[in-house]
Amino acid sequence: MTTGALEAEDSQSAQTLTDAQAPYPDEREGLTPGQKVGIGLGATAALGLAGFGLYKLGQRNGWWMPDSPLVIDDETTPGGGGTTPKPKPSGGGSSGTGRARGKPPNISLDPEGYNTILWPRPGPIRMAMLSQGYKVEVNDDPLNPHPQVTRFQRDWNAVIRGLESKKVRLPVEVKKSSLLRHYRGILQVDGIAGKNTLNALEVMLTNYTDNGIRWSTLTEQTR
Repeated sequence: MTTGALEAEDSQSAQTLTDAQAPYPDEREGLTPGQKVGIGLGATAALGLAGFGLYKLGQRNGWWMPDSPLVIDDETTPGGGGTTPKPKPSGGGSSGTGRARGKPPNISLDPEGYNTILWPRPGPIRMAMLSQGYKVEVNDDPLNPHPQVTRFQRDWNAVIRGLESKKVRLPVEVKKSSLLRHYRGILQVDGIAGKNTLNALEVMLTNYTDNGIRWSTLTEQTR
């Protein structure tokens, strides 16, 4: 590969980070089902997140490799990884009813308990958080713990409890209203991107890409 080609690729990757706050492509012209965020999408999940530049950046950094440095500090780790004590609820726990009960759903139905294809490594997690206003560093280091993860967890709990109390309102007219029911479950506020937090991130991201719901429009209603 020539030097000029490398510079062009780096420029494209840098532009991806600049565009992270911009509307996703499907908010403007629609994406095919094969381009949607979800289980089995792999590289196309990256395309739905922030375009071809992000995919190339992730490819170069090895984000899509099978081996993952993710630290899932969440109950039982399958595959001989042992168990981690189940965290005690914080911030009021999840003893409510309706939306504020239980944990965020694993909408991917991945048997590992979270979408291992959408979140193969910390890099894509960081990019998803950055796209929604959480100022995390752009690298591939694990987020365990991280203050911006703590911030997201608190925001998620506030939004879910706000939906429960009718203080927070979801848009009425969206492309996929069925996705709105996934806004439910309370997170442990510990700053760790465990399974439940990754599931909540997927709900946030999927409703953004499919329904155009900016997370900030929901968090603002809780203040």
